[in-house]
Amino acid sequence: MRVILLIGMMLVSECIFADEAYVLIDAFIPGSKARQPTWIGVRKARGKFIHIPAGESIVAIKPGKYRLSHLDFQKNKASGRGTLDIPSGRTPLTFTAASNAINYFGIVDLEQTGWGSHERIYTVSLRPSKSLLEKACDKQPELFSRYPVYFPQEDGSIKKVRIRCEP
Repeated sequence: MRVILLIGMMLVSECIFADEAYVLIDAFIPGSKARQPTWIGVRKARGKFIHIPAGESIVAIKPGKYRLSHLDFQKNKASGRGTLDIPSGRTPLTFTAASNAINYFGIVDLEQTGWGSHERIYTVSLRPSKSLLEKACDKQPELFSRYPVYFPQEDGSIKKVRIRCEP
């Protein structure tokens, strides 16, 4: 009887995690004196905002298409103060988080490119980071043994790779 119950619990846990996507994303502003983002705000297509904690490297979210919306610089993600909105512009920063995969997006790169009438003007992009991948591998190697890593390519395709984390 215990064996059947244990197998049943394993099947339930598999179902719970089947609708999860994992993202490798972080935000960092170069310069040791610069205030660093604490949250990466993304909006699901036709959905609510979610906040991904900066510095975590690998985070579970619901599968779907997302758009990078804003960066928060305060500890309280609901405050609204210390928020840098990222306009969708001509090339919005969108990504798709596929289920049963680790979706690699890299570092949200924020570069000051000038001054507006009362504010700084920034260029925002996603850039690859080997250290982000290494940090995630150190933190949760079991995910890498379980799921493939999806790397988005410039042409819009996805490169699927298996990564083995080694100490």
